Amino acid sequence: IDSMVTRVTQTKYQVSQGAETIVFPGNIKVGDSITENEIMVLYGTPNDKKVSGNSTQYIYLSDTTWTTTNNFKITVVDDVIEEIQLDHRG
Repeated sequence: IDSMVTRVTQTKYQVSQGAETIVFPGNIKVGDSITENEIMVLYGTPNDKKVSGNSTQYIYLSDTTWTTTNNFKITVVDDVIEEIQLDHRG
């Protein structure tokens, strides 16, 4: 095999049920308070941003092909990180 697949996702619910907290790039973790400005300072302007009610998902894509991709998604609800997903294929 000459490729690598890594996907790490964590939600506040998983942590509340006893999962160990994962620290993601930028030293963030689910349950942290964070503002949009703080996210942009850490990661820059997202490639996409999806807003639904009081939930905002910030999506960073360095590549969008199926075989090589590097996605980083942060979902924030009421200025608290609800979910973080890091997806790397390459």
